[in-house]
Amino acid sequence: MLSFIYNILFYLLMLIYLPFLVYDVCIRKKYQHSLFYRLGLKIPVIDNQGRETIWIHAVSLGETKAVATIVEKIRESKPNCYIIFSSITETGHEEAKKSMPFADKHIYLPIDAHFFMKKLMKSARPKLLLISETDFWFQFQRQARKYGANIVLVNGKLSERSLARYQKFSFFSKALLRSIDLFCLQGDIYQKRFMQLGVPKEKIQITGNTKLDQKFSVMKESEVTEWKKHLGIEEGQEVLVFGSTHEIEEDLALKICKKIWEIKPSLKVLLVPRHPERFPKVAQLIKDQDEPFTTFTEITENVSKERLILIDGMGILQRCYQVATIAVVCGSFTEKVGGHNIFEPLHFAVPAIFGPHMFTQQGAKELVLSQEAGLQVNEESLEGAIVKLLEDSTYYQNMSQNALALIEEAKGASDKTLSLMRPFLGLGE
Repeated sequence: MLSFIYNILFYLLMLIYLPFLVYDVCIRKKYQHSLFYRLGLKIPVIDNQGRETIWIHAVSLGETKAVATIVEKIRESKPNCYIIFSSITETGHEEAKKSMPFADKHIYLPIDAHFFMKKLMKSARPKLLLISETDFWFQFQRQARKYGANIVLVNGKLSERSLARYQKFSFFSKALLRSIDLFCLQGDIYQKRFMQLGVPKEKIQITGNTKLDQKFSVMKESEVTEWKKHLGIEEGQEVLVFGSTHEIEEDLALKICKKIWEIKPSLKVLLVPRHPERFPKVAQLIKDQDEPFTTFTEITENVSKERLILIDGMGILQRCYQVATIAVVCGSFTEKVGGHNIFEPLHFAVPAIFGPHMFTQQGAKELVLSQEAGLQVNEESLEGAIVKLLEDSTYYQNMSQNALALIEEAKGASDKTLSLMRPFLGLGE
């Protein structure tokens, strides 16, 4: 009965969402490559030739990076298994292909309709389904169970907002979460929230945050020198990176930079929007404010002369962090997002500044603040926080050292997760 009700409501919501989808596709230029797959008009063919199949699902870019190390370890432990990796977003799909080329199949997950999920699971018949962080889908999980899969949540978390929504529909959330055999969570705070939704404590394990195990392509010294030259960063020049910006945050960044440039006129600023479809809009915003700039794709003569560069390319953020003095990790100055991966710049000893809206990254926020490896600020205090780090070398060095120490001390979540999953992988206790 619950499945029937879910199907009816799901299709009704899809009809309501249709005008917004048309707007996103036609006006915002989203889903240019994934639309047909997401709508189920192109169902991927799963030809595992009877091999034991493990399915990993991550909604987008950050969640994909979070499980890459785990998936690599699974491949090492089970070299002959068939690995499927599914994504929702195009950025997540591209990251999966880039960071996990050893997977046998990379697909877009279709909308959570009974027919699509039944067809996929009937052909794949996975032994194990791993879900990264929070992307739960009723029919996806139901059909996986029906065709014999165990389900494990890895790097799991649950925001206060999501908890409140699930509590309003407890009859549904209990059925949704009941299908999961093991909850590997980032921290104690998430254990309390899942238990409030009726998840038994014996199903829960605290493993830590797998994003701390993330592997980076660290540039060689010669590559860093060449990269700085390409961006026009001179010897000793300070660099401020605004990473993963969303709408309204670019405007904030520009206002802050204009004030800081009065004190630090040589400061180089790299502005890195989160979503590629917004690159033209951000470029127009900068033009409207009459601020000289160049885009990464338009840098001429191999060197940028402007102090503001719009990074209009994908997969470049980590390279930007490697030449940064300070990183402002965005998605945290807007209530619509709730924060991004604040561990990323810490890997390069770069202090992270982030905004007040971190409701999707609460565990990470608490860890970074407790270790004094970053700063949480609001719009009004952002400028002062940046200036203090630029002007107080002792304060900066302490935070930089704390960043590296945090990363080294908190690693190991992926190994712990894999150890807990061994029975589901057929590797023994």
